[in-house]
Amino acid sequence: MKEFVSHSQAGQDKFIHDLLGDSGTFLDIGACHPVELSNTCALEQLGWTGICADNDPGACKLLREQRTAKVIEGDATKVDWMKYLTSGVIDYLSADIDQATLLFLRNFPLDKVRFRAITIEHDLYRNPPEVKREIYSILTRHGYIRVCEDVRSQDLPFEDWFVAPELVEKAKGIL
Repeated sequence: MKEFVSHSQAGQDKFIHDLLGDSGTFLDIGACHPVELSNTCALEQLGWTGICADNDPGACKLLREQRTAKVIEGDATKVDWMKYLTSGVIDYLSADIDQATLLFLRNFPLDKVRFRAITIEHDLYRNPPEVKREIYSILTRHGYIRVCEDVRSQDLPFEDWFVAPELVEKAKGIL
């Protein structure tokens, strides 16, 4: 068994690993650096597969060189996601594209693609509370349950974690 070495900012990868195990699929929106502060690098090192998306050409170049995930370069709010994803279930969504996270979520086909777990930045420390409220509203309307609110980095609230209903009790046991 490979050793788990976390790379994420606030333990997102460890939470997902503890929740879902050594293998799965991911969609990493705003992947940025292939390793530093990555929510999916450690998972991929264990055997997970997925897609990393970023609009920075330099980041995408590094992702292609250092990761095995498919890399989509471009504005995640404008991507035709069904061109890359099939209807069905993806284990983990990591969404971190700063002010564009809400627009991404509004435009994503949540009626066609389900996630088992989601970590999503709302950046409450710099965005108005309406952003966090709308993210919550969209995800709960699609059946997700928030299990961790206002995850902090440097004591600043920046993210919420959601899971599919069948994973709520397991998630609470991990947290």
